[in-house]
Amino acid sequence: MVDTYQQDLSKVVVLGGGNTGWTTALYIKDRYPESNVTVLASSEIGTVGVGEGTTPNYFYLLQSLGFSERTLFKELKATKKTGIIFKKWDKTTWGTYYHNFSDMMGNYGYAIHLDTNATTNFLMKEGIKRGIKHIDAKYLTHLNNRDLHINKIITDKGDIECTFVFDCSGFKRVLIGNYEDNKWNSYTDHLKVNEGVTFTLPQEHYQILPKRRGGGGFNKDGVLIREEATYAIAAKYGWMFEIPTQEKIAGGYLFNNEYIDSEEAWQEILERYPEARLGRNIKFSAGSYEKVYMHNVLAVGLSAGFLEPLEATSLMTVAYQLENWGPGVSYKSYNDKIKRLNRENMLFVYYHYMGKRNDTGFWNDYLKNIPEDLKIILDKNNRVEVKNKDKDWDEFVRNLQAFHWGSWSIISEGISGKKLT
Repeated sequence: MVDTYQQDLSKVVVLGGGNTGWTTALYIKDRYPESNVTVLASSEIGTVGVGEGTTPNYFYLLQSLGFSERTLFKELKATKKTGIIFKKWDKTTWGTYYHNFSDMMGNYGYAIHLDTNATTNFLMKEGIKRGIKHIDAKYLTHLNNRDLHINKIITDKGDIECTFVFDCSGFKRVLIGNYEDNKWNSYTDHLKVNEGVTFTLPQEHYQILPKRRGGGGFNKDGVLIREEATYAIAAKYGWMFEIPTQEKIAGGYLFNNEYIDSEEAWQEILERYPEARLGRNIKFSAGSYEKVYMHNVLAVGLSAGFLEPLEATSLMTVAYQLENWGPGVSYKSYNDKIKRLNRENMLFVYYHYMGKRNDTGFWNDYLKNIPEDLKIILDKNNRVEVKNKDKDWDEFVRNLQAFHWGSWSIISEGISGKKLT
């Protein structure tokens, strides 16, 4: 396969709906208006919707497609997200710290919490308005030309001719997962969360208070005040999240199923949230593909890889992938860039678990197998530190693509109780 190929975007097919699929379709139609874009998504296949939090770059991408902030807040049933409030992640302090987005590279100010179903419906409606075709059918197989480029997709309702395909098929990884010469880079030796139980909480018990940064509390009327942030609360065998949208609090318990099963996780949820309503059970394996761009296929979102919901890196990566791809981009340079991004985000997520909690086997696991490339920026107490005239340290920091050094510093202080040295 040649390293650079000028892709033909005259007949683009996006395989898979959901937020990733429709975001991709809208992006391509906006940037390449002459393209005929088709979304192939069966209404019989549900979307994953692991979390409903975003990062600033995804919110910025939606705005770049011509949607105003006011429209997005209304249609996505969104609330403002200024960052993440972490609780009980450190054994030493058992306290609270706040990772705010003002320290992220490309500071766009803030992100949003969105309602997954409302978002998919809105993006689909707007996509159809803009000339994107939606075919409600199931993918069966595909045909290649002699260059191994897909030129026809076979569905249960007919054939679709194509010149380029975006694989947004989620965990099924229908196309990118079938290339024999593509390696899966597993992160399960490091990231131990592999299952989640979702739940919802009634919104009427909460009141948004945007200006305080202390993690919330009860007001004089007994109403629980919460910040404009995602809450990430450490638990026995993982962590729980609270994400406020306009109509509900979306919650979840992410855990390692080597220690507890979904029923035990649900009981732990009820201990903390007696009013919780059970949602879905989702299993996943942390990792990403060596190559997300092959022939005339680009895997975007979950189909390309997944870490876990912490820090909302999935939709962040969707925006990053789209903004860094073009029809003439080098296969090698693009794949290397996304591979580095995934590795960097894996290290960043792993670092959150290094607060020296050791009350269960789950937390002990993170103190046993620290990635070697993470040790480059840590001192002997596992705090990030500035290492003057250190080539490896300088290269690590200089090449950060997603979370700026300021974000690393906040996590370091949060899990150790000590400022960057």
